Amino acid sequence: MNPILKQLVEERKCNSLDGKSLIDISATSISNVEGELIYKAVQEVKAQTSVETGLAYGTSAIWICEALQKTAQSKHIVIDPMQNAEGTPWKGLGINNLRLAGYESMIEFHEQYSHLALPQLEKSGIKVDFGFIDGFHTFDHTLIDFFYIDRILKVGGILVIDDCNWESIRKVCSFILTNRSYKVWDYVKSDFELTSSRKTLNSLHHFLKKKPSLKSYFQPDHAVYGELLDQISYGGCIAFRKESDDKRLWNHYQEF
Repeated sequence: MNPILKQLVEERKCNSLDGKSLIDISATSISNVEGELIYKAVQEVKAQTSVETGLAYGTSAIWICEALQKTAQSKHIVIDPMQNAEGTPWKGLGINNLRLAGYESMIEFHEQYSHLALPQLEKSGIKVDFGFIDGFHTFDHTLIDFFYIDRILKVGGILVIDDCNWESIRKVCSFILTNRSYKVWDYVKSDFELTSSRKTLNSLHHFLKKKPSLKSYFQPDHAVYGELLDQISYGGCIAFRKESDDKRLWNHYQEF
């Protein structure tokens, strides 16, 4: 393992910009198990080109760079308007960690909002093998990140979304599973027991799958998630595999 990544995941600390002190990153950095999922997904698709929204301390970016196929064309595109912003805890530390890890030359950094950067990437004609969404966590921003990354993600590619326990992001996951041609490839397993009420809802979910006419009488999330997304733990993430490009009719809509 890269020594900088080892420091980030084991000590949960990173070097300050001047190298004179260590900074605690535990509050806003992905977990080791999430990093391993990202690494496995990047290797699964033999990715050469990837894109990520949200950089922070650069932990996920280094996991991605570690797993990318090492060729002259390999590239990891990072989008984060707040990397060097005053009032944030990272203040350039993500880019600095990528430099210290030896991956600076593989990085294409866009210091702007993802709703501006991602359309520019699509216009350039670039295609990516892997995507990671961990940017602004509102429903609309996460959905926009998904919409544009989907347009540049190759069929068969994998998209990982972090913090799926957040209601806003769970709703985006629900949309993806009901309205788009994606399947769950893998996910971070939970370490908690379901409540009796959720177990009852999961049983109801299996019944509703056989009775589509009854499904509309219940909350969509209850019918959509079932047992699978109940297993997503705090801070967990889901890896979705893209099965086809968007072939929906202009008036398509499926409740989510």
